Amino acid sequence: MLIRLLKVFAVIFMLGLMIGCNSAKIEELKTENDTLKKQIAEQQQEITNLKETADYHYQQGVTALGANDYEKAEGEFETVINKYPLSPLCVSAKQSLVKTRAELEKTKKISMGKQDVEASINSHDFDKATQKLNEIRSLISSAEYKDIKSRIYEEANKPIETTINRIVSEFGSRNLNLDGKRLKIRCSFGYIDRKEKSIIAYNDAPGFGSSLKVYYEGSNKESYFTENEPDRHARYTVIGRACSISDAYGAFINAESIN
Repeated sequence: MLIRLLKVFAVIFMLGLMIGCNSAKIEELKTENDTLKKQIAEQQQEITNLKETADYHYQQGVTALGANDYEKAEGEFETVINKYPLSPLCVSAKQSLVKTRAELEKTKKISMGKQDVEASINSHDFDKATQKLNEIRSLISSAEYKDIKSRIYEEANKPIETTINRIVSEFGSRNLNLDGKRLKIRCSFGYIDRKEKSIIAYNDAPGFGSSLKVYYEGSNKESYFTENEPDRHARYTVIGRACSISDAYGAFINAESIN
């Protein structure tokens, strides 16, 4: 029994020694790792210091300028001028800095101009949007100018979604501001007059709710309605120019499309 106990104590003692040795080894390895990390950081800093020359910063500035990264180019040229005032590259850096700042100013003007155009479009002031676009016309490419101009035109002519009830109640024959505006309405069709190529459109079902005339001549449905009756159980979407004077029905619409 005693011998067995001595053997157990011996095993425990050996395990303790092994654990102690392993802990010491781990600590030693951690210290070596920290030392290596410090040495690597010092070597990287030495490499950085070797690269930190007037030529290095100047070339970085030239590359950034060529990539239209004007803020980085400005910083690199300023570093050459301020940190290496005796370098032969200072003259070139100053010239490049002038060009860079001019491009930066141009970029800022374009950015502000586009923001003004966007704000004017969002507020539906399309005349102001056109004015703001023309202010930056000389600063942008002709292709970009055409794209923005087309967008202003599309937004200005985007149909206003409304209802016949609202057209009749809020606009009516007395409100000339309705003239020429593109509207988009959902309606039902009733009586068709093929002589004047018009259909009575109702806000609700045929014979119910407010109504106005829709002239279909020139629309995608002109030939169809010349030969067929409208489906009185269907709901149609009409897009067209509105006018505020009509003999019997107040406002009317010259349809571009009927679907």
